[in-house]
Amino acid sequence: MAKEGRVQGVRTYVANTGDLSELAGMLIVEGELSELQAVQLEPEYQKITAKAENIVDHLTIILMTGGSPDDIAEALGSATETLGELGIT
Repeated sequence: MAKEGRVQGVRTYVANTGDLSELAGMLIVEGELSELQAVQLEPEYQKITAKAENIVDHLTIILMTGGSPDDIAEALGSATETLGELGIT
């Protein structure tokens, strides 16, 4: 995906401490939210994910927003607005 220009970067991290049965490492894929969402809907992605879930313990896929102050502000603004609509402050 990075070679195709669909994502901005891929970084791999391995845990040095902690319960390695819970979290031995992580892969971070950075890119535009809309492109990452589109990738998750593709049949090839879903097929690879289904295989991984049967091989990897504690596989978790999380789509997150951030990376810049503007991204964080937008995400927090949306969350605050939603809580307000629900009457939760």
